[in-house]
Amino acid sequence: GVDGETPLARAIGEEDPEMVEELVMYGADPLFRGHEYDFTVLEYACKQASLEVVQALLHCPRAKDCCLTKAGPLILSVLGGNQEVYTELLKIVDPNIRGGFGKTAMHTAASQDDVRAILTLLQHNADMNAADDSGNTPLH
Repeated sequence: GVDGETPLARAIGEEDPEMVEELVMYGADPLFRGHEYDFTVLEYACKQASLEVVQALLHCPRAKDCCLTKAGPLILSVLGGNQEVYTELLKIVDPNIRGGFGKTAMHTAASQDDVRAILTLLQHNADMNAADDSGNTPLH
């Protein structure tokens, strides 16, 4: 879990969206790295935290920009089975945004056999035939 390195990480771990929002307003960095698997605080929240906590983080322009330009938050929300969060992110994020090795959230959903995530991604025009850097599609 979040190891409490920072007050923001602690507030996320405690599921306290009001404290998260206040900390972000006063400059806490949702893109801080240092937690398990080298996730940013934002990525960790997208994977495991409530929608309310993620929404509080997205009040920070840097966090919102990260979701728009980096695949980690969307892919990790799918990996974590965090349906409320990935459904919310898909309102603003390209479902075909590519992460490491050219993988998309659809690659993650398919590898997890997560039918609910696959259907949600398809409803948001995710490409089931998107090839990663090795030429593998989510169906492969």
